Amino acid sequence: MTKPPIHPSLSEDKGDGVQAIGFAIFWALAIGGAFFALTIGRGHAVSERSLAAVALFSAGGFLAALMALGIAGLIAKYRPQPSARFAAMFIALTLATAGITALLFYLQFRIYYSQWHEPHISRGLLTEIIFTLASSGYIFGVKGVRLLTPVALPLIFAVSFLYARRKG
Repeated sequence: MTKPPIHPSLSEDKGDGVQAIGFAIFWALAIGGAFFALTIGRGHAVSERSLAAVALFSAGGFLAALMALGIAGLIAKYRPQPSARFAAMFIALTLATAGITALLFYLQFRIYYSQWHEPHISRGLLTEIIFTLASSGYIFGVKGVRLLTPVALPLIFAVSFLYARRKG
């Protein structure tokens, strides 16, 4: 069995880009909608802050879907078995969704707290960045992941199952 080329022709699979964007939009709406529904379900009012959080989760979902498709597609070229395709999509989508959303959450924190940080690169600025990263990661882990797990995990299973069944 020969391995596929690392750089496939750009003329191959012209519809994959449209499908990838469609999946990314679906995933952004699913993650943003799940966060919105769970926020409302817990009795929080719709406010500018809650809508900003929905936008942050949606943007994280959009970027994560594109990244997960790329990673899973790369792995699927070399491991075309359905079980490997399922595992690749499951791990890539889970880590990308949590990781990119956490990164966007950190950037939001960094922008907000930068007004109190030192303006020039120094040891103090590095300490402030590290502690901002740690606190945003903790808050995202406690609030964001806990809210999304009941809804996102079944969605990730379903998407991974459908991706594994797809002919590659």
